[in-house]
Amino acid sequence: MRDHRPQPANDFFNNTRFKDLQEKAIILSKLSHVLKDSLPKGCEDHCRVANYRQGSLVIEVSSSVWATRINYERLTILSTFRKHGLPGLSNLEVKINPDLARSFVGEKPEVYKTETQAKRELSKAAASALEMVAETASPKLKKRLESLAALANKK
Repeated sequence: MRDHRPQPANDFFNNTRFKDLQEKAIILSKLSHVLKDSLPKGCEDHCRVANYRQGSLVIEVSSSVWATRINYERLTILSTFRKHGLPGLSNLEVKINPDLARSFVGEKPEVYKTETQAKRELSKAAASALEMVAETASPKLKKRLESLAALANKK
């Protein structure tokens, strides 16, 4: 029968399975830092090391676009990891994980930010042309054309 009484936290932290899991997480974190340092600017936020087992490194990317870019950099990444403590690395596996892309919803990385467009101003000549057209237009259109012409007069 199992003992369902509360156990001391030290028993959990001293458990060999937990220690192995913790060590693997630390190793993967260090490998992710090496990966981010070896990638071109803009790629680092869309990729992470998912696993390393039996000489094969698994990298997760946010979309197929990033998978293609990683595959172009495959040889560079392999040589970088071999120099940084993984001489037995023989294979690089790229997997797509859409959950990585969801972390960017609502915010655009600096690479994709566009400049704001300059506000367009309506000239006096265009405003007078709109007012002339408004004289012969239907009441609904007349109201809208006059409001557009008024924008030129606000300057």
